[in-house]
Amino acid sequence: MPLNGCESASPEFPVRRFAPMARLLDDSELFGVDASAIVLARLRAQRRKIFHMYAMEFRRQSIHVTRLRLAAIGRDGEWDELPATCARAMKLFGIWLKFQRAWVLHGWHVREAPARIVTDSLRSCDALLASDVA
Repeated sequence: MPLNGCESASPEFPVRRFAPMARLLDDSELFGVDASAIVLARLRAQRRKIFHMYAMEFRRQSIHVTRLRLAAIGRDGEWDELPATCARAMKLFGIWLKFQRAWVLHGWHVREAPARIVTDSLRSCDALLASDVA
């Protein structure tokens, strides 16, 4: 069963690995914790730091799969696939930017938008990779 509706379509880019990102920016479970404001602030900061690490790993993974595809295009001479590969790289970059936007909104204490942005971005990433496999 996919987490947050994100099942990876590409073995070289496991989108499922990034599914916990949405929960990291969902503060609803923190509201039930009976703790001081300082402790809650530390918890939020730790969760934001972990989220940022996930986002950076997404960026590294995006660059890696793009490099692999570009190397294959150069090696095999499939130059007609170059525009599609560049478009895919730009879409992955756009998804990473959405992660950064969610991170900033979470820092501004916007409640529901960050988790929704992350979930929607992961779904669009999965759809993007599924269209490349098909």
